[in-house]
Amino acid sequence: PPPPPPRPPLPPPGISCTFYIWGAGGGGGGMNGGRPGRQGGAGGFTTGAITITKEDSLLLVVGGGGATGTGKPYGGGGAASTGSWPCGDGGGLSGVFSATFEHENALLIAGG
Repeated sequence: PPPPPPRPPLPPPGISCTFYIWGAGGGGGGMNGGRPGRQGGAGGFTTGAITITKEDSLLLVVGGGGATGTGKPYGGGGAASTGSWPCGDGGGLSGVFSATFEHENALLIAGG
C-alpha cells in the first residue's frame, strides 16, 4: 500500500481543541422473500474539548458505515444476520486517540 500522507502540524501547547464526533451508521437489511429490510440505525455522537499540553500526537479515527445484509444464511455480508434474515451490521466507531488506536489511549469516542 502507499505510504500514509504526512501529518499536519499540531496547534501550539495550551490550545484547547473542541471536537464534534459522529460514529458511523449501521447498514440496512436486505430483501427477504420480497420483503425489504429496515434501515440501519444512526451512529452515536459526542463532543468534548481537549487541551494540548505538550506536543502530543493525536490520532483521529473515522468509522466506516455498516454493510447491508445479503440474504445469505448466517451473515453472508451483514455480520449481524441470523438464519436467513438479511440484517445489516453495525457501523464503526469514530474517535480521538492519544498517539495510537488503543483502548487505553481513547480520549473521545462516538459509537457506531
